[in-house]
Amino acid sequence: DFKDFTRSLTVTKCLTTDEGIHPNTTKLLLSGHINGSIFGWNILGKQTSMMFIIPRCHEGVVTSISCRSAEIYSAGEDNRIHVWDIATQSCTSTIEHGAEIDDMVADLDVVFTTSNGFIRAYDRYTTEKVFEIKSPEALSKLTISDDRFLFSFGESIRKWHIDSLLDTMKLKKRVFGSIIESRKNIEFYSPAKKRGTWEANNTMLDIVNNPRIRGLFLQFLRDNCAEENLLFWIAVQRFRDFCDNGTPKTALSQLFEDIVEEYIDDDGPQCVNIKSKHREDLFDALKHGKVSREVFQDAEKEVLILLGSNFLLRFLDRHKNEFDL
Repeated sequence: DFKDFTRSLTVTKCLTTDEGIHPNTTKLLLSGHINGSIFGWNILGKQTSMMFIIPRCHEGVVTSISCRSAEIYSAGEDNRIHVWDIATQSCTSTIEHGAEIDDMVADLDVVFTTSNGFIRAYDRYTTEKVFEIKSPEALSKLTISDDRFLFSFGESIRKWHIDSLLDTMKLKKRVFGSIIESRKNIEFYSPAKKRGTWEANNTMLDIVNNPRIRGLFLQFLRDNCAEENLLFWIAVQRFRDFCDNGTPKTALSQLFEDIVEEYIDDDGPQCVNIKSKHREDLFDALKHGKVSREVFQDAEKEVLILLGSNFLLRFLDRHKNEFDL
């Protein structure tokens, strides 16, 4: 069905899947096309359906596509790499590569490319080139394993340890790039709020809804062993996207169960800290098949309050000089 449908629209050049909300499940297929467009496909149910189109992303063919942390990375014949927020399908930044891109793959804060026999790395936030390495052979493909090894494919297959590679090349600390320019549009502090207290208000939503700041905040939470909270919030937004896309109820029920197993169950690998009442309410909804768009609303609000009160101010304090607060 996917093959026949896409053939009637435009020729597909490259494919990738998102990381999935649950480790063993994939929900979204992304395709790049010769007319420069990106299609997003709902593959949750038995029948594939289109979720969105990002038209004319590149001048020419979309040559490579990757997905990380609710963001799409696309490379094109125009020698540019664009970063797209999946939720809004808006471009959040552009890397001017300046040379033909044979392949591209994203890893957390760094985008790797292979081009003309070089492996290059770019900081996802500043869009600056971090380093380049000359390969002893022509390369055609890059991929990153779950345990964060970079594999390059040419006449031979080479394995690179990403953290060691970045340490060796002395990756510079991020300076927030264009985030500084957007600070006037976001209320980071309010005189009415007392230090140490926080509400899940528009300020917190502005932070998590801004793809650039959200990525940095996620890294901060990861450093503080609290990333599961923001990952849960992202999963809930994706769940709502599927609800709004006319996904069959049986498929939504499976997705609901996946999120509960991952983030709500006490034995889940990324269990979030929420009130027992909210936890029991979700177990009850799962047991009786009460799946709705707002089923996670109370748990989501509680997680946002926790993020704001325990982490957000420390995150901003750490970088107050960059924000000029």
